[in-house]
Amino acid sequence: MTQSSIRDNHSRGTAGDFISSQTKPGADLSFVSAYFNYFAHAKLKNVLNQIAHLRFLFGEPKFLQKIDPNKTNSKAFKITDDELTIPIEDRLQQKAIARECCDWIREKVEIRSLVEP
Repeated sequence: MTQSSIRDNHSRGTAGDFISSQTKPGADLSFVSAYFNYFAHAKLKNVLNQIAHLRFLFGEPKFLQKIDPNKTNSKAFKITDDELTIPIEDRLQQKAIARECCDWIREKVEIRSLVEP
C-alpha cells in the first residue's frame, strides 16, 4: 500500500481505517472530502470524540448534479455504499446518531465549502 495520505476507499485504502490508525487523542485534523455523514461519525466516534479540532473542506460531490441538475428533486433515496447496506438497527436509530454527530460538529468542527463552477 502507498504511504500517501490520500484515500479512495478502494485501491488506496479506506479513509476510516486511516483515520482510526493515525489519529491521536488531542489531535488537530484537516480533511478534504465531498462525502461525510452521521453514520461515518458513528463508526469513528471513539476516535473523533478525542480530537481537539477538525477543519473540514467539503467539496460538492459531482454525482449530485447528475442526479438532479436543477436541484429540484427532494425525494429521499436508499443509503448504501459500494458493498454494504446500512443495517436496519442503525437506520432505526438515525435520529439519535444524527444528533450526536451534530453536537460533535458544533463542538469541534469548522466546515468550509468548496463549490466548483
